[in-house]
Amino acid sequence: MKIFRINRVVLFFLFVTINQVAIWAGQEGEKAVEGQVVWPRVSGSTVHVNAANFGIRPVLPDKLQKEVFDQNYDSTDGLQAALDAGATGIVFIPAGMYRVTRPLTVKSGTTIMGAGYCSTTLASEKAIPAILHLRVSGPMTTVRDLWVCGPVGGNWGAVGIWVDNSNGITIRDCWVSALKVGIQVDGISDTWLRNIVTELNQEGIKVQCPEGPLGWASGNLRMYDCYGYQNYQMGFTLGNLRGVQMESCGATGSGCAIYARNCAQITISGVQVNYDGSPLAEIWDSVGKM
Repeated sequence: MKIFRINRVVLFFLFVTINQVAIWAGQEGEKAVEGQVVWPRVSGSTVHVNAANFGIRPVLPDKLQKEVFDQNYDSTDGLQAALDAGATGIVFIPAGMYRVTRPLTVKSGTTIMGAGYCSTTLASEKAIPAILHLRVSGPMTTVRDLWVCGPVGGNWGAVGIWVDNSNGITIRDCWVSALKVGIQVDGISDTWLRNIVTELNQEGIKVQCPEGPLGWASGNLRMYDCYGYQNYQMGFTLGNLRGVQMESCGATGSGCAIYARNCAQITISGVQVNYDGSPLAEIWDSVGKM
């Protein structure tokens, strides 16, 4: 995965001036079609909802700074209504940056799809538990093709995507930046993170389970092509997990690139780290393979 360093302010202006046209170029063999949504193939799903039909509005290009971000239209109600209407199906959020003031909740088996993580952005200036909150169990729940972030100037009180005591989660093709924690996963089973960029957060990706009778709980976490760029404290944090696989991941400039505590059966391959005096990995009380 190639990561390009681009000024975030320039990108923000690009997002809010881009056409409100759903252009998606996802799975191999499918083409993006201008002016309409190209829905991904989701087994058994017949519900397709476009959040544009629920009264959401993009933020204004002159109100991207933290000090004035609350003057933008609040799209929380419209986005939540779309997620409720599209429960167990596919909810598409068109290109643009949308202000969120409370956690958006997602039901099991739902696919949330943006127009691409350089096109669809969910942002908040509020110190809320999470911008996107998943507490699900059952059919696979997927979040894809989104940027989740704070305003220009950052939001150091919020989590971007919070997976809370859930199983069957896939988060892919997402960018998370300028927040307290980019992606936080608590009490999980069977979670997949693929092609994720975390940038300029306090912590990039944080995954932990409650301590079990053997000291750790089963996590079954898979991370592929995940990259942390200039996260101030930690790139990847793992706690009380059994069954962790990291492939082709990387971190640069983090306070600590990979921190694992009380974990078992950790497999790391193809991980690259560039850092300025920071440890590549710090492992406390871990057993298994490193």
